[in-house]
Amino acid sequence: MVGEDANEARPDESTSASQDLLYVHGKNDSGHYSVVRSRNDGIEFGELRGLRQGEDIHGELVRLSPSEKHDQLFEVDVLMEAPRQRSTAGPPKVATGAYRAGWDKIFGDSKSDSTQLN
Repeated sequence: MVGEDANEARPDESTSASQDLLYVHGKNDSGHYSVVRSRNDGIEFGELRGLRQGEDIHGELVRLSPSEKHDQLFEVDVLMEAPRQRSTAGPPKVATGAYRAGWDKIFGDSKSDSTQLN
């Protein structure tokens, strides 16, 4: 590069694309914190909630470390990924051993002779 200092041409390592940052910008009506998150070259809006025993976790479980740049800016460390969303509608199709045994008791073994009448 002609006429440019080599140090100016390099991007700052502290602003790399792999950095995961979260900005807390206040409490919302439900009492949780409203946040803006920057990761994977994208911006996400969300809500930060504390863990409570016996309650479901919605989204990711993260650890926040204060950033030196701003009081309300945190570096994010993902401890547990968000559960994947189901790709099909309706209830899950689960057939346990007990379910199959009950089915066989009521309707008979599916491996038996199918020519018999009920």
